[in-house]
Amino acid sequence: MPGSIILKPIEAKLTHNTAWLTKMDPYCTFTVGSNKFKSQVAKSGGQHPQWHDTIILPADKTAKCIVELKD
Repeated sequence: MPGSIILKPIEAKLTHNTAWLTKMDPYCTFTVGSNKFKSQVAKSGGQHPQWHDTIILPADKTAKCIVELKD
């Protein structure tokens, strides 16, 4: 039976800074099956970004969700 997964990214504590002169602008990607979704960019989030998104992904019982944090 199809359903949905509700994800609410809140914050991250990153140990590696990839930006040399400016603060990082991290975002999250969520992959469920062949569907890929992206959170909003945490502008100048640096190593402690915060988000206020709610992402609803279609899924079934066997779905796996892959979460990636990117800059």
